Amino acid sequence: MNVRRISIFVVSLSIAACRQAAVPNAQTNAPPKPAAAVDAVPADDDLQATLWTQRAVEHDLVFREIYRNAKERLKKAIADPKWNALPLDERKGAVRSGPPAVILDVDETMLDNSPYQARLIRSGEEYDLRKVGFPVTGTDSLLGLGTVVKDCKQVGTNKGCRRQLVGRTHRVLMQFGDQIDDFVDVTANTPDDRAKSVQPYVDWIGQRWWMLPNPMYGSWVPAQFNNDWKQPRAARRRAEINALRTN
Repeated sequence: MNVRRISIFVVSLSIAACRQAAVPNAQTNAPPKPAAAVDAVPADDDLQATLWTQRAVEHDLVFREIYRNAKERLKKAIADPKWNALPLDERKGAVRSGPPAVILDVDETMLDNSPYQARLIRSGEEYDLRKVGFPVTGTDSLLGLGTVVKDCKQVGTNKGCRRQLVGRTHRVLMQFGDQIDDFVDVTANTPDDRAKSVQPYVDWIGQRWWMLPNPMYGSWVPAQFNNDWKQPRAARRRAEINALRTN
């Protein structure tokens, strides 16, 4: 079977974020803020994380390594009729013999959204986006947050229903993402629960699940301050500092 004929399903949690980065913006080439404004580090500043994402050759090498190894592993996945990359509770019945498919996240997996993060750093603003479109062609399918899946109850922004939708007609060989939530639903977004959610599938990492690095943002951040975005930025920062290990 030709690998290029595999269906690609883009399961997006926050399409708005990646879309913003793809459109020219007057802020993109804006001059840096005065030194006084830049020196006043906001509570959620991710300067070095964004700089690493954009400028470190190590970032590019990691991505190249992951996708190259995944391509080699895909050959084995296609040949194994029992190969399944969906969480066990999302696969209803036996693994189907339908056409093969790969599920990928968008932000920081298929699309570099770091320019938007860079603009937030320069402006001192927080995440606040608008929709501008994402190109999907051929056999690819975009399953956004508004996707309705029959007989499956959507819980918050979880992607489980959308993954199930793909599994009803296709044999899912691999999943790609930059957060645990891209692979399996997390019941309570706490550090402990995030670890428990992925524990049954740790042997799938680098085999069926492929995790891309994203130090800029993610659901792992609010997990440090009880998911309470209503707290002042300084309070959220204190909670993150308290979560650091010093020994």
